[in-house]
Formats: sequence, C-alpha cells, structure tokens
Amino acid sequence: RAGPRSYLGPLVVVPKAGRAPGGGGGCDEVWLLTSVHTAGAGTHAAELVVLDGAELAAGPVCSVLLPHALPYPAAAMWVPLYLGPGRSAPAGWTPRAAERVKQ
Repeated sequence: RAGPRSYLGPLVVVPKAGRAPGGGGGCDEVWLLTSVHTAGAGTHAAELVVLDGAELAAGPVCSVLLPHALPYPAAAMWVPLYLGPGRSAPAGWTPRAAERVKQ
C-alpha cells in the first residue's frame, strides 16, 4: 500500500501474454504498471508496481524498489518493442532480453 506521502504515476495497461491490444478481451486480461513516488524526510524513493487486472483488490503482484528517484511522467504507454538508445548509446551497448519471472 502506498504511504501518506506517496503518489502514483500514470497507469500503463499491458495485455497479458497471448492477448493483442484492442483484441476484445475483458478488462481483467491485462497487467497494470505504475510507478509509486514516495517523498520523505530528505529522500525520494520510487518503485515500479505491477497489478493483475483480474485481482486488483489483492494488491501488487510484485514491486521493484528502484535505486533512484524517477521524474514524474506526464503520460505513459506500453511499447512491446524497445529499439534501444540509438546513436546516443555508449560504445559496446547491446540490448538484453527480458527474463520471465518464475511464479
């Protein structure tokens, strides 16, 4: 649960595996991602929170405490493919494949 000085970022709706965006599935066939920004005494913590659209009342499926604060975004959207930083990438940069989390 978010604390008294916690603020949620915009929700990002991600279709569950095998579901295409706009594919006519129910609203519970999605993952909801958001960032939680917590302002405290001299600290600004941030975490990424994942919720199951089918079980919102159960709370987060997982949360990742980030080692740094995040700028508060004005908008967000899910992009299924990341093309990398382009020409601004450091020398030798290569993308890493996402890893599935065992449940």
